[in-house]
Amino acid sequence: MLKLDLLNVRSKTQHKQTRGHDWLTLIEALLVLTLLLEYIWFLRGSRDWLMVLGVVILSHVVRKEGPYEIGFWPRDIKKCFVEMFDSDWTVFILATMIVIVCASPWRPMTASHALGNLMNDLKSGLIQQYLLCGYFVNRLLIFYRVEINFNDKNKQISKLAGLFFSVVHFPNPFLMLIALIGGYFSSRIFLKYRNLYFLVPAFAVIKFLLFLIVPDNISHHFIVGPSYFR
Repeated sequence: MLKLDLLNVRSKTQHKQTRGHDWLTLIEALLVLTLLLEYIWFLRGSRDWLMVLGVVILSHVVRKEGPYEIGFWPRDIKKCFVEMFDSDWTVFILATMIVIVCASPWRPMTASHALGNLMNDLKSGLIQQYLLCGYFVNRLLIFYRVEINFNDKNKQISKLAGLFFSVVHFPNPFLMLIALIGGYFSSRIFLKYRNLYFLVPAFAVIKFLLFLIVPDNISHHFIVGPSYFR
């Protein structure tokens, strides 16, 4: 009887945690998304990106989010890499990309140029995956009022995070599609492992391979914002 009562209490507690939405947190996330779009469209080249970063960091501090919540805590790194590379989907994606890379004409570049591009992609991946997962996914978790191990809302969270990621790459249709798909899967992986140490290099390698094989008339030189129309 006591065990049954404890189970009922636990069930009610979990139901209470997943009930309702935190609309103020969603508004905060949308404001940060607006600041990012304003920077990309009107302020790029200035140091106003520090203002966006400051708002995001302040949000972490107010909510008492540390390295683990953000994804910088080196926990389960080996488990994440082993399970991801043991996944049938990962093997399929890698095999498909290898076939495409081998069958497609490569963009001509020197080894030093390739290395420089890969390093830039790592830096870009760190910023983008941190904002996508470390900030936006965490805010969507709070919006849905769910814990990291509550799986019933993870798909909705990942879809919305992917949509946010896609909007940031407007108006480039190629990048918007890639960001929508990539943002969804990045969010799913983050929700399972809370680990950016896999996502950042994965982002960099995929972006570099796309840059290597996708023609400029499709990728539009990977440009977003007003420069896309020039």
